[in-house]
Amino acid sequence: MLVSNPAWPSPRQLNAGDCAFFTGTPSPGSAPQADAYTKTGMSIAYVNHLSPENLLKVLCYVDTDGNAAVDVVCIFAANLNATLPPDYTALAPRITPPPGGTYACANERTLNTLNSGAIATLQLRGITVLLTFLGNNDAAGWSNFPTAELAGNFVDQLAHVVSTYGLDGIDIDDEYSDRPPSPVMPLVTVTSMIKKAMPDKILSKALFQDLDAFQPVYNNMTLGETLTYGWEMSYGGDPASRLSPYTEFMKPATLALGFEAPSGLPVARTVEWLKEGGYAGAMVYAFEMDDDANLLGELIIKWCGPDAWCKSDQCADGTAPG
Repeated sequence: MLVSNPAWPSPRQLNAGDCAFFTGTPSPGSAPQADAYTKTGMSIAYVNHLSPENLLKVLCYVDTDGNAAVDVVCIFAANLNATLPPDYTALAPRITPPPGGTYACANERTLNTLNSGAIATLQLRGITVLLTFLGNNDAAGWSNFPTAELAGNFVDQLAHVVSTYGLDGIDIDDEYSDRPPSPVMPLVTVTSMIKKAMPDKILSKALFQDLDAFQPVYNNMTLGETLTYGWEMSYGGDPASRLSPYTEFMKPATLALGFEAPSGLPVARTVEWLKEGGYAGAMVYAFEMDDDANLLGELIIKWCGPDAWCKSDQCADGTAPG
């Protein structure tokens, strides 16, 4: 099986012993000697109190072979704003929003983290790194674009951000926006544009009381068809009532359940329910907090076994490796 990437330097191929990760199901073709391993029990960590050190803390957790135990990190967060707030920086400064448009922007903490080199450090350990974009208490928002043209301008900014910082994709948190003007374009308008502009990148969404957003169709696509993953973030209550409704729009293997410490759900029973339902894995918010990191570890150990999670010796002094 030949695996190559045009962006790699020549000779652009894997060597014996290398490992490749796929978002689909590859066929080994005429190479039966290729080992195939399907990852289950995906671990997703949001890092909230942003700093390079807090982001690199993810590397403190490994399996017994020394591989990173966290699969996906969401940097929380950059913002959508109708006007650029004081002390915020436009992340795509050469792409000017037209009147009524939206800025992709970040505060100093987020910008420093993006510029620190920590993203590449995580990726070198096989961790997928996404940047969450969140509303910021003005008229801008994921579901607030009045026209497709304005949505397209924002997508152009996102593509610039992903390219500039070497991100693996974008995470949507459709909260903290003022009431939108009427009428507005459905959320699938902007997500379908993102998938067209960045077909090889991940597009995920934090899910919460948003089933109505999965109904509209834009260019023959629904929201669920444009998302790579979704993680439900109400953090409490019966998991079936939280996650099962989304299986009408997305495959269970693309859906994860959110947890927070202390867990209000019995860990062992909830993990068993997720596994039996074919769901993707577990997500925690504020992974930089020890209680949340430990909870994600408990969840993954229940899911994958005791070899799947431990604390690296490099972090014995409390310093994140980098």
